[in-house]
Amino acid sequence: MQVPFSIGVTGTPGVGKTTLVKDLTNVIPLTQLAKNHECIEFNPRDTADVIDCDKLSKIDLAGDRNFIEGHLSHWSQVGGLIILRCRPDILEARLTKRGYSQDKIRENVDYEILGGVWQDLHDDIRPKIEFDTSQSSDFLAKISSWVQQGCPHMVGVSDAKDWMSCADLWN
Repeated sequence: MQVPFSIGVTGTPGVGKTTLVKDLTNVIPLTQLAKNHECIEFNPRDTADVIDCDKLSKIDLAGDRNFIEGHLSHWSQVGGLIILRCRPDILEARLTKRGYSQDKIRENVDYEILGGVWQDLHDDIRPKIEFDTSQSSDFLAKISSWVQQGCPHMVGVSDAKDWMSCADLWN
């Protein structure tokens, strides 16, 4: 699929970014981009690599036509965004299956409940489309259609999935 500009595939860890991009071409993992541009450092407290979002946001991606996959890809200079969301209870099960610690599970589920990616994008004007990955769907066809239409702005912060208002999650 030929894209008009780089498109970030973002969302809370566990929502399905890596699974989604397996069927796409021209995918660059955000961690690779960050390493190539020296935007990654080891954090001994978390015993994990941490991406410097300020440095990441300064990488010039003009002219690139790739999908940038990673939960912080919305911090990069991509031209559009695919935002993946997932029901908090399903996300919790996915992260548990991956062996995440209870603290990390809670942190990520809370981030998803609060619409963390959307909080980061409050004044962002790039074209965006959001998918709920809680259930399987033909996301590739939907993404292809969106790209063929020129990546129109499909959602804004006010249109984002609001897990707080989903009564079936809290009863």
